[in-house]
Amino acid sequence: MGSGSEVQYCLEAQRLLAERGIGARVVSVPCMEWFDDQDQAYRDSVLLPEVSAA
Repeated sequence: MGSGSEVQYCLEAQRLLAERGIGARVVSVPCMEWFDDQDQAYRDSVLLPEVSAA
């Protein structure tokens, strides 16, 4: 999840993980405050609750 210039690094990390057979999603969130203001259903549709970072 990135909100600016770091998205390019997120995409590179995703590529490197894919080379190792690890699936990852990149979510660009231009404004974290606006994202946080969305209802839970919307946030869950973007950041799937059944997917963990572990």
